[in-house]
Order: sequence, then C-alpha cells, then structure tokens
Amino acid sequence: MICFDTCVLIWGIQDSGNPSTEDPDVLRTREYIKQLAEKRETILIPTPAIAEYLVRIPATDHHIEIEKFRRFFQIQTLNDQAVSIAADLQSRRGFKTITEKYAKDTGVPNNIARPLVKIDALILGIAIANKATHIVTNDTKHMEALAHGRIKVIEVPSVDVQNELVQAGEGQYIGGWK
Repeated sequence: MICFDTCVLIWGIQDSGNPSTEDPDVLRTREYIKQLAEKRETILIPTPAIAEYLVRIPATDHHIEIEKFRRFFQIQTLNDQAVSIAADLQSRRGFKTITEKYAKDTGVPNNIARPLVKIDALILGIAIANKATHIVTNDTKHMEALAHGRIKVIEVPSVDVQNELVQAGEGQYIGGWK
C-alpha cells in the first residue's frame, strides 16, 4: 500500500482536467497516478492530507472532492495507534530542529512551520499505523527526518511522462480518476 502526502494530491488530482499545464512535477505526478491506477495499486490517503488539499477548494465543493477520494483511494482517519505514532514522532529528539529546518527551507516563519510539521506527523502516523510500504511526497528531506526510519519516504518517481489525458465521463481526467 502506498501513501500520498498532500503535494501529490495537489499536483496529480487538483485541476487534473486542465491539460494546459507544462509543469514537469505535475506531469510526472499525473503519469505516476495513472500508472498506479492501471496496476490497481492500493493508495492510502490520510484525512489530514485531504484537509490540506481542500484548503484551495471552495467549501461548497468539498463534498464533491471527498467523494472522488472515496471512489478511488483508501481514506484513513486518525485512530489510537496513529495518534500514538504521531505523538512519538513529535516527542523524539530533534523535532525542534526539523521544524526550524523546515521553516528555513520553505521560507515560512517558525510559528507557521510548527503546525505544518505536526500535520505531517499525523499523516506519517496514519501511514505507519496502516502499514503503508512508503509515503510519496515532494518534501523527502524533512519527512525522512520526521519519520525516523519508520517508513520509506520517496519523491514521485520518474516515469515516462506523456502529456495525455484520458476522456472519462463529464470531463478529462488523469488515469480514469474523476
């Protein structure tokens, strides 16, 4: 089982009906998701990642987006085990350093970086508790530091990127995700 971090959802799902993008990260992510769909891989999406994804979507459309996730992904919420794992990741030595490094790397103030890193700990806790083999993110450096070796952390792998959309129902979508 593969777990997606928020950036993968934004790059690969949000606005996936827009063929005009030339961003290589977006194209690579869309092709990766298409390949996973063709292989019928199980993809875990933690609810904190969905919450971050929905920030850029009008509240009136949240139910539509959530339904898309339910149709194609395995959505997982926080449970006792995930909460315990997330707390452990945050209580380990070096959490303050990870937060400070994240703030420096992203250019956000420390008071903003800390809650963002805590959300990542929740995402990792859910992934680990549900036995995901790895988590896919654009932020491997800080996620690896935060995970403390408890789960493999990878970037979206390079794939044979084709700027091709699959026609599916009422619009164009990547890999049949609609």
